[in-house]
Amino acid sequence: MNNMDNSTKISIVTEFIDELKSLSNSESCLKLVISNFSVFDIEDSAVQIAKGFNWASEVSSDSKFDLILGDLPLAIKPNVDFEFGTHKLKIRRNWVEILNAVKLMKEDGLGIFLVEPTAFSSNEGLKVEQALNSEGFFISAIFNAPPELLAPQTAITPVFIVITPKVISSIYVAELLNETQARTVASNYISSLNGGDLKHLLTHKSNRAPLIYEPFVRQTHNLEFSESRSRYF
Repeated sequence: MNNMDNSTKISIVTEFIDELKSLSNSESCLKLVISNFSVFDIEDSAVQIAKGFNWASEVSSDSKFDLILGDLPLAIKPNVDFEFGTHKLKIRRNWVEILNAVKLMKEDGLGIFLVEPTAFSSNEGLKVEQALNSEGFFISAIFNAPPELLAPQTAITPVFIVITPKVISSIYVAELLNETQARTVASNYISSLNGGDLKHLLTHKSNRAPLIYEPFVRQTHNLEFSESRSRYF
């Protein structure tokens, strides 16, 4: 996959998002464009675009969305003080925007955010997830982006996390390999949210490093990988 040009990698992400948007029956979508990465190539009449760290000024405070896409910068320092519910946090500025955005999700909405591959392995990240959980938001899926998706801006390969207001018993973990497979992954994920039987899923092998994640309150459910895992993020 490293031989793919950037437009092909963006197309993989686009196919994935398009399928999620369709299968989740998302009629309203907010796209936050705060980075220069442009990873979400999706624009139609149902998509409201808000840009920059002052994006909230472009969105009505009483708006609610079926789908929120967060094209965020990575590892913005220094950390800033931020209150989320009863939690007083000192976190990265890009994570602040995630916490601001999830408040705009509908009860059955989805929020998909670009984050660092090591985002929630730190004490800082675990505190953020604990704050999310206490306010009724949960990480329901983690998707590894195509390698070098953000090249040449950075060599970091990010992950996409999906946050929902729905308690999930296990976290769906997958990587996005190609356009067809990305649509299948999206379909399988939506099926998992709807309580579908996931035993029929095909395992997708790759030479990539395994995806490992230790969530704050749940066990990872490995759906799209065969490699053994010891830690993700």
